[in-house]
Amino acid sequence: MGEDGGAAEAAEPSTPAPATSAAECSSEVAPTTTSKYTTAGNSSSNDGTVLPSADGAPVAVPGSCMKRRPSAKDIHQAEHAGSATPPEFRRKVSFSADHPMTHRYPPAPSEGQAAHAEAIAAIQRLRAKRARADEPSMAGRLFRWLRALLRIVALWHVFAVVVILLSPRELQGLLVYLNFLRTPLFMDFEQPESVGLMGARHFYLHAADGVRLGGWHVLPSDAAASLLATERPAGGADQAQWHRQFDELLTADGDRVLLYLHGNAASRAIEHRVNLYKLFAGYFNTHVISIDYRGFGDSDGWPDEDGVARDARAAWDWLTVERGIPRERIFVYGHSLGGAISARLVQELSLEGAAPAGLVLEATFFNLAHAAIHHPVTFVLRVLPFMATVLQQSLVERFPSNERIVDITCPVMIMHGTADNVIIHDQGEQLFAALQQDGRNADVSFVSFDGASHNSIHRHPEVFRVLSDFFAKYDVHQSKRLF
Repeated sequence: MGEDGGAAEAAEPSTPAPATSAAECSSEVAPTTTSKYTTAGNSSSNDGTVLPSADGAPVAVPGSCMKRRPSAKDIHQAEHAGSATPPEFRRKVSFSADHPMTHRYPPAPSEGQAAHAEAIAAIQRLRAKRARADEPSMAGRLFRWLRALLRIVALWHVFAVVVILLSPRELQGLLVYLNFLRTPLFMDFEQPESVGLMGARHFYLHAADGVRLGGWHVLPSDAAASLLATERPAGGADQAQWHRQFDELLTADGDRVLLYLHGNAASRAIEHRVNLYKLFAGYFNTHVISIDYRGFGDSDGWPDEDGVARDARAAWDWLTVERGIPRERIFVYGHSLGGAISARLVQELSLEGAAPAGLVLEATFFNLAHAAIHHPVTFVLRVLPFMATVLQQSLVERFPSNERIVDITCPVMIMHGTADNVIIHDQGEQLFAALQQDGRNADVSFVSFDGASHNSIHRHPEVFRVLSDFFAKYDVHQSKRLF
């Protein structure tokens, strides 16, 4: 187009031309008049665009046959063609009947629609009001919580009773002995010095039924000082000579001997038990013999009540029969479950007229049923009074220390910590009361250690004085002490 055509385009827009017919589309002569609000098409192409004018009517674009749908770019250019674009054009865009694409404001709701919306809103308000009315008060919520708690307790009781009554002997044994808890891990029991016991040896003994048991012999501090001056042999004949030296020290001097029987779980190498060996060997200048029951540590077999009793008796015979130690030199010390095992051993020895010099019971129980009913894990069982009877009748392992301890003829001292939450303090008091009521043994005492827990009595500051007085009173050999 020439300069005249350009001047015509710059002039004021004329009245929009009507839509071009198909015949006109085929013509080579294009219209000379266009709308200011239209977008020029390609004059060399038969493909054009029809856009609305300012009054909303469709406008023909040169070279357009009204066959192409307007693109987003066309609409964008039309909406932003200039500041002179009417606002109503920006708000509402209508296309021809051939291209019915419409962007409009949503129509105003009719009276029926408004009434329907108001009814829905009223229903929602009514539901919200009812929900607030049904919301429980603080007392109501507390009642619901208590009801849920009682259901849980009831289900726990049913589960506990079923487990206790129907569990086989092996399962009860796992719960009582906990011998599957192997700590410390990867322990070499043939090297007691690995846990700080320098003057100690490892040995094996056999129970009456042939089960092999592992044990340690810890020398008193005086004897250990002379033995440790020589290097420990690696094995062979020198190792046999090493054991003979231990036997000579055990049988030659007059130092007391402590047969220690530990509680459930772990082994003789656990920390609080090792600390107790050091206490007796160092402060009380005592030989300490500690064994692991069958199924514990490096011992063979599987634990049960009669089996662990045979193990304790095997340790006693290892001292008195095989080593010839006088029973008057031996004190039996039992901790927790080991207290019940010690009570049975000393009862049998007392009935045979061969009781030891004394018996020390630390943090032990009245009997196993009482210990189970008062254990922290079974605290909910105390709600039902008949659970103690159920336990007593269903437990395969019983350990009735209260029945056995009355037959003991040697001096007995019971020690218990007031902060013991595994075997509560009352258990020790009840065991002491059973001894007092029987009256056959006058040499009984009960010592409470304020603030001591189940495994911490050996760290209490009063334990040195208490044990020293007990040994001094009943040790006929008057063993040496370091204090």
